[in-house]
Amino acid sequence: MITRTYFLFACSILLFASCSPDSENEKNRANSLRMSFENSTQAINYGILKTYQEFESKKNDPDYSYQAARQAGHFKAIQTESEAITKYLDSLILISDWKETDATSLFSEKYVTSIFYEKLKNYEATVFGLDSNLKKIFQKNGVIPRGKDSMVPPAVFYKTIFEYKSLQETALSLAMIKSNMKVFEDQISTYFINQIGATIERFEVFSAIIGQSSKIVKPGDDVEITAGIGAFSAAAKPKVIINGEIVAVDGSATATKKIRASGRPGKYIVPVKIEFIQPDGMKKVNDFSIEYTVADPKNF
Repeated sequence: MITRTYFLFACSILLFASCSPDSENEKNRANSLRMSFENSTQAINYGILKTYQEFESKKNDPDYSYQAARQAGHFKAIQTESEAITKYLDSLILISDWKETDATSLFSEKYVTSIFYEKLKNYEATVFGLDSNLKKIFQKNGVIPRGKDSMVPPAVFYKTIFEYKSLQETALSLAMIKSNMKVFEDQISTYFINQIGATIERFEVFSAIIGQSSKIVKPGDDVEITAGIGAFSAAAKPKVIINGEIVAVDGSATATKKIRASGRPGKYIVPVKIEFIQPDGMKKVNDFSIEYTVADPKNF
C-alpha cells in the first residue's frame, strides 16, 4: 500500500499580505518562491503519473484486473476533472506575463467569488462525491485554503489572493493553489490505487519552500513563518530551524512559528534553515532569510 506524508504549505498562509511597495526585489522574491512551488508541483505530478500508470498495469494483471475494473470509473473521473482544473489554473497563472499593473484590474471581486472560487469548490465536491469515505479522510486537504474548521469563505479568498496584490504576488498564490490541488489529486488517486492492491512506497523528488504571513507590520505585531518541504515521503525526515530554534513539524506536516516584531521601526531578518534527506540518502540543507519591515506607527 502506498503511504505518503506531505510536507507542503497550508495554502491559507497570507504571503505578502500587506500592501508593500512594488520593487524589483519583491518581484524577484515572488518569482523565486513561485519557481519553488512549480518545482514541487512537477515532483508531485510525477507521482500522480506513476499512480495512473500503475492503475493501467493492474487492469491487465489477472491478479488485480477485477478490482481494477471496479475503480476504473473513479480514475477516469479524477483524471478528467483534475486536467480541466489544472488547465484553468495554468491560464490564470499566465497573468504574470500580462501588462496590467495589478491583479485587481484583471479579476473583479465578483469574478473571483462567483466563478473562480466556485470552480474550485465544484472540483472538490465532484471528487469527494466519488466515495463516501473521501471527505472524512481528506476534508482538511482540499484545493481551497482552509480556516480552522472549514474552507475560507469567498470574500476572504478574494482578499487573500487578489485584492491589492501585484501580478507576481497573485501568480505566486495561484501557484500555491495549484500545488495544493496536485497534492489533493495525488492523495485521492493513491486512495483508489490502494483499494486495488499493495504497492511499494516511492520516494520522489522535492524542494524546500517557506513563506511568511506579512512583509510590513506594526511594532509588536506577530510575523508568522511557515516552512516545509514540497515532497511526499516520510523518509525525507525534515528538520526546520527558525531564528535558531528547532520548530516541530505539526500534524499537517508543516512547521509554523510566530515571532514578535521589534518595537522599533526598520528592516529585520529572520534566518530559516530546512534540513532533509534526499532520495540518495544524502542530507541537504537549505538556508533562507525572511525579511520583514516594522513600519513607523505614525504611518498607520
